[in-house]
Amino acid sequence: MDNYIQFASETGTLYRTSMMDSDAYRHLNIVINQCNKRYLSITGEKMDAGNNAGPNLRILIERNWPASFDLTRRHAVLPMKATIEKKENGAWTGRKMRGFVEFRDLSVCRIRQAAFVPSEDSSVLEPPLWILNVSPGQRQFWTPRLVILTAYRSLVNEPLSVVGPVPFMSSSSFYYPNVMINGVVQKRDILRGVTPPDFEGNLSSTLWLKGKDQEFKILGEGDTGLFEMRSGHTKGVGVFLPFPRPFYRYPKKSYRFALSGSLLVDGPFAFEGQFSFDTEGQAVLLKGRINEAGSVVPDFQIQVPYRKGEDSYFRIPGEIDFGFSFNHRRISLVLFPDPNRKTYWIGSLNQNILGIADPN
Repeated sequence: MDNYIQFASETGTLYRTSMMDSDAYRHLNIVINQCNKRYLSITGEKMDAGNNAGPNLRILIERNWPASFDLTRRHAVLPMKATIEKKENGAWTGRKMRGFVEFRDLSVCRIRQAAFVPSEDSSVLEPPLWILNVSPGQRQFWTPRLVILTAYRSLVNEPLSVVGPVPFMSSSSFYYPNVMINGVVQKRDILRGVTPPDFEGNLSSTLWLKGKDQEFKILGEGDTGLFEMRSGHTKGVGVFLPFPRPFYRYPKKSYRFALSGSLLVDGPFAFEGQFSFDTEGQAVLLKGRINEAGSVVPDFQIQVPYRKGEDSYFRIPGEIDFGFSFNHRRISLVLFPDPNRKTYWIGSLNQNILGIADPN
């Protein structure tokens, strides 16, 4: 890991989702500026599509390594900070973020994915979740069986949340997701279906909800299942997952996580930190930082019981459920496993939340 080594650039996608807005910045140019035993510097830039030269968005991930830190390992999930800047009207504005980075090869500073929220910035009243994907390769053709989606209908001022199985029949029962519109749980059969990725690994399809004008166009990536929904006055970000293979031992002891969205009464909400599971006591300890509409809680901590397997809400293989209270509001979380069998995607049964967790 020396300064003079030249690293080839990669292409990534940066997803952004908050209570009332969402975006996907594709074709980010990811460059490793510096990668040695003392210092890490990685930049991702989205170039302006118009006539103006130069980038209009960039993310900077930097870290000074401790003297005794082991940089020879390949896979690693580490707490990190980032700065995300946007160019508006010719001027750059930036925000400091906290979260985690998953390295697919730490020895050469190669990122697989990262997640950040402005958990310490009280000036951010609508804290977003940023998810950076630099994962190479593509999954084979697969059928979406699970979905976590948070969206917002600006015309009618309504949040939309879909969490759970895409409707399909198993050998023993019919699976339905939990769908909320403006905080009201809908009938079980409101989600009618979704088309799968194409054979080139692209998610370019339609999600159907029961009712008039309820067809939503989505565009995403088959390698991660992440997608952006942008249809009329409705915008959102979500993730599709194939049905998991059976799990025998889970969860792992500890996960870094970041999530964002909104609480139905209190508004914008973001949370990042660490889940620590006690598998013998069937309890999980949540520790981290919360930003609720600009009100920052720097040291939130709570321990609660969790459920999994046949005791979980949807009884999906690998699923983990738990809930906690914050400011007298109940937040019920559902975690679905990624096909890599390490990452978990986070949704909620009673709030509008999207998040991601990686074992550390």
